[in-house]
Amino acid sequence: MPHIELCPHQSEAVDAVVNQLQGPPGGRIPPQGLRTQAIAATGSGKTLIAVESARRLSARRVARAAPCRALLHPARSSDR
Repeated sequence: MPHIELCPHQSEAVDAVVNQLQGPPGGRIPPQGLRTQAIAATGSGKTLIAVESARRLSARRVARAAPCRALLHPARSSDR
């Protein structure tokens, strides 16, 4: 995946997500796993935040939620 140039607010959000998901001290991950949310305004780059966060964490799986399927489709091209 090519390098993504993030805006300052996106970089700050990615840093917060990565910090939250790097795991608790002692390395004991809760049985339900590690979870977080990125809440941002429409058009502010939430998909880029998610993609860059997953890349930095070397995530094998990422779950994404939306109130309707139509909102999930535009993100598909950014995932690859």
